[in-house]
Amino acid sequence: MALQNNPFYLLKVSCKAGRREIVAAADESSFILDSETSARAQNELINLNKRLSAEINWFVDADEDTVERIRSCIYNKDSIPTDGLSAISKLNATLYNFSISDEADPYEMGYSILDIDEQYSALDIEVLTSIINQKREGAKLGTTQAQDVREELGKKREEIRQIITEKLSALDLDSYIELVTILAGKYIANDEYKDGVILSDIIDQYEIRMQSALEESTDEIEKFIERIKTVTNDEAIARNIDSLILKVEKWDVLAQPLQLKSQASGMPHKISEHLGSELRDLALFLNNEKGLTKEALTLANAMKRVFAELGVLSDLFETDSGALNDLLEGQKDAEEIVAELKSLQNESANIKSLPSPLSVNNFVERVKKLDQRIKDLDFDSGTKTKVRENLCYMARDTAIELHNTKHLTVYALTIAKALFDEFKDMPVLRLRLENDVITLNQQILLSGSNRAVPANPSSSSTSSSSDKNGCLLGILGVIVTIILLWVFTSNTFSSCQYRSGQNKASSSYSQSSGSSSSNSSSSYKVTLDKSSGTSGTSSVNVRKGSAMPVATAPTRSGYTFKGYYSSSNGGGTQYYDANMKSVHNWDKSSGGTLYAYWVKKSEGKFTSSSVSGDAVYADIVSIFPEIGIYSQGNTNYHHFVCSCKTSSGSTVWVYMTCNEYKNNFDSLASTSIYVDYQQEKTYSGNKRIHGTAKRAESIMSGLSSEIGSSMLIDFSSLG
Repeated sequence: MALQNNPFYLLKVSCKAGRREIVAAADESSFILDSETSARAQNELINLNKRLSAEINWFVDADEDTVERIRSCIYNKDSIPTDGLSAISKLNATLYNFSISDEADPYEMGYSILDIDEQYSALDIEVLTSIINQKREGAKLGTTQAQDVREELGKKREEIRQIITEKLSALDLDSYIELVTILAGKYIANDEYKDGVILSDIIDQYEIRMQSALEESTDEIEKFIERIKTVTNDEAIARNIDSLILKVEKWDVLAQPLQLKSQASGMPHKISEHLGSELRDLALFLNNEKGLTKEALTLANAMKRVFAELGVLSDLFETDSGALNDLLEGQKDAEEIVAELKSLQNESANIKSLPSPLSVNNFVERVKKLDQRIKDLDFDSGTKTKVRENLCYMARDTAIELHNTKHLTVYALTIAKALFDEFKDMPVLRLRLENDVITLNQQILLSGSNRAVPANPSSSSTSSSSDKNGCLLGILGVIVTIILLWVFTSNTFSSCQYRSGQNKASSSYSQSSGSSSSNSSSSYKVTLDKSSGTSGTSSVNVRKGSAMPVATAPTRSGYTFKGYYSSSNGGGTQYYDANMKSVHNWDKSSGGTLYAYWVKKSEGKFTSSSVSGDAVYADIVSIFPEIGIYSQGNTNYHHFVCSCKTSSGSTVWVYMTCNEYKNNFDSLASTSIYVDYQQEKTYSGNKRIHGTAKRAESIMSGLSSEIGSSMLIDFSSLG
């Protein structure tokens, strides 16, 4: 009710005016106002049921001098000063100032809306009822009840919503989104701010208004994700990832108010969670199947910001970012080790050509330092062993050349002793290196000191190259050369599995198998056939004898996922269970295909509120939302208890969320409990309720009024 139409304003009477004074004021005002308006104003103040609305929308708790100043402001269409006003009077003044203001700045409008919300939420119904009754007693009129005041405030809430909605509709779309985002942020701004139903109503209206745009944007992003997966050029994929991030950031502008509300209420925002899952699946695909770890990291870092309001998703992307960083660091370490190995191989060639004590000692120190670095890295043990073996063989080949060809046994012994000390922890090398040291010591003793350091180190004497031990070392040198050739032509490190001790949550990131790296012979690609399912991991890289790597399960409407098997319909060997845990190590020397196994969910007739189970239904002819259920810590209604009449004539109770009620039965339904906005919906034919049944008594024992202990609905009596 606008202040200029309030009967207290029209008849110029106070809230203490009795019937006689009201009638006299109406007669007098009929000379200024038309007789119909005067009569209506008189009736509204004399009829106690209608009078309460006028009292709630007037300055019932202000003194008469203040009210007179307010009348003047209303008459001149000036803003009403709020200093000195409190409770309902301050709310009415703030709401009036907001309605006549030409302010279009989103921030200023936001402050006004927050004031309205805070003032409405702070109203004390008991105190307000007492003030109204004091004025009525002075006017010798009947008193009102707190429940009546509560109901009238519910109607005022709807009027406030309409005023704010009209103001917001005048904003351009960007300003509107910006304003609602600011308001939604108040849900999580600080613990001291008590958000109320006005903010809730605004965000609910936003969700309805922006639902279509949000769904279109989501659909566009999902299609773009699928297109990226089909691109074969790595540079094109990188460009597309940048474009995707921009699209998701624009989408986030639309979704953020709803994400903030979800964060505050603890309720999931399903659209965001679904899209976040699709984007995370893309990051896994880029790393695991395309070998584009850098691009996967770029995407994960961007999504950390986008989904910051959704704790679970934000934590997942945070963990993924750390895992991908570890992978990149592992690749960098591997590249540096390969470079150092090649440098040492060049150094080995220089020593073989022109040896000296300094170059040999320097070579030994570099080998030991590199081996220590390899041991400190988080490569898997098999790869680490191979790399250390290759390093040792390369250095050992240098010693063999110095002994067999250069006859510099002392230099060879220096290297052999260092290798034994460094690599004696490896059983496959320890005995061989120990024999090298013994053999070279014997050669020195047999040949004398002239064999240790000849006068001309660059000479190529071969006088002793035919002795038995020397020939044996020469043959081993050829074998080592072959091993080294294999190492450097197959780029050992580009396909090594990197396992970070800190990467526990995101172990699904396996070493990439894309075009940028080469797979080792023991790594195979296994395709996961989803068998009509959607989402989830499409393929994994496996190793024979190892557990199946971490992956995500697919989904399929109406079916329960039971795991992946080697044959369709649950045949053959099961490799993943329903929770995507490995239950059987990969036992083949090649890749292959695993098939998702689905079991159709059962469906039973919904006959009463005490029935529980999966996929239940009831054919109904009408539905009536008996009452909204408050979510703890928030005055938003989040659930309805509905009374439904079935096609057979019986009545059943249904427990559902507001969105379920709106989406399936009444898209314009208010979440208010008041009768004006809560109507029974009747259908010409049967309408099916379909969902998961819950025992009503397992939800709560019942619903009682807020001002008494009487039970409005006792669930224990429902059957």
